[in-house]
Amino acid sequence: MRAAQKYGSVPGLPAWQADRYLDLLLPTPRPPELAPAVLYLHGGGWRAGERSAGLYPWLSPLLAAHGFVAANVSYRLSGEAPFPAQLYDVKAAVRWVRANAEAYGIDPERVGVWGDSAGGHLAALLGTTAGRADLEGNCGSTEWSSAVQAVVMRCAPSDFPTMPPENAEVLDACSAGRLQKLRSSAGWRALRVTCMRACRRS
Repeated sequence: MRAAQKYGSVPGLPAWQADRYLDLLLPTPRPPELAPAVLYLHGGGWRAGERSAGLYPWLSPLLAAHGFVAANVSYRLSGEAPFPAQLYDVKAAVRWVRANAEAYGIDPERVGVWGDSAGGHLAALLGTTAGRADLEGNCGSTEWSSAVQAVVMRCAPSDFPTMPPENAEVLDACSAGRLQKLRSSAGWRALRVTCMRACRRS
């Protein structure tokens, strides 16, 4: 079973831009016990891509065939809003899954997330920012937790200070130019030195 579900709405935007959706795939037949849920976050350098990427047969449909509830999540791209809007959206999707767990036979204590590239970066942030009220946003289901119990981060960036200059355009689009300003600052150089020293010690 596949169904598009509205998981939230961005405050301050007109309805045709505000609503956020995910595709929900349920196992068939429905298992007698509560099923774990896995959310898929698409890649695209934060500026492109769509949730339909998760419908490749070996991605979310495969998980649903093996008893998982799978969800492919849309989030705002960098051309629509700078970071952390993307994180606000995917956190709202996790909260929606938990808020609707009873209706879809989901175990709210077993919610995982994974993604490719930019989606993997967002998955990693979901796994490391639980409880950060300043990163929750208010796109929907705000009374529920956005914590996840499992993360798979595939081919995703994680160490921005050491990324090559040719990636600056993508990162700057996501950060609304803040990253480019930081790159030319003494603080950026100090951050790179700190990261390099930390890597040598590890």
